[in-house]
Amino acid sequence: MKKVKLLVVMSLIVVSSILGFSGCEKRILMDEEKCAEVALEYMENKYQEEFEVLDSGEVGKFMGKAGYAEVTVRNKTESSENKYYVVVYPDGSDDKDDDGYYDGYKVISDDYMCQLINDYVKKEVDTLLIEAGVTKFFSSVSIQEGGGIEGFWGFGVDFPVQNEKSFSLKKLLDNRKITMICWLEMPEREYCIELQNSIIDILKPLLKDDLIMFNVEIYNDEHYKEIEEFNENKVEYDVAGDKSISFTISEENEDE
Repeated sequence: MKKVKLLVVMSLIVVSSILGFSGCEKRILMDEEKCAEVALEYMENKYQEEFEVLDSGEVGKFMGKAGYAEVTVRNKTESSENKYYVVVYPDGSDDKDDDGYYDGYKVISDDYMCQLINDYVKKEVDTLLIEAGVTKFFSSVSIQEGGGIEGFWGFGVDFPVQNEKSFSLKKLLDNRKITMICWLEMPEREYCIELQNSIIDILKPLLKDDLIMFNVEIYNDEHYKEIEEFNENKVEYDVAGDKSISFTISEENEDE
């Protein structure tokens, strides 16, 4: 019993020491306005487009320490209200003027690039699906780089602006750790397990540390005709398939 009490007392002392130390430690914050300025300058210089900042906020870390800032922007030339996110980190750990804020900031990633290359990715994925034997389908894709850094989203600052002529899905997968989600809609007469295996067989050799997740909505003939009409008329819709399946493709893991 004495040992238990001793352990409890020691634990309380350790916890009190940690809290006391953290309370005395100087906390440096992210200057959200400065982060917004840095993000806006980066976006306009890289993409040669006009953006505006919608929001800028610090995302805190454990024990109240500053983490990173998430800056929300929009492209002024777009008629839609699409929002894009820019992740800003402190550039060093200095607060030389002792104002409570980091002295410098740097952008590490943004997700505007995801939209720019999305159509290029979809076009190449559709070609590979046709090679795999899929003849009747509608598809959409979402793609981003795996940054391995808290807050990282989209593609890193070192990823160059792409155009359709220079873009290559194989090159992208060879040189970047990519996570991709593919949504497929197809008639039930089209889908079979052999077709799924064929898709896996044709895509898996392209992957290194990459991951591709497929979500497939399968419709009976009547429902698929409705989907065809929606797509032909470019009407937005949210119609669940009569059956849904999903599978993942990666280099290391066995696929379902």
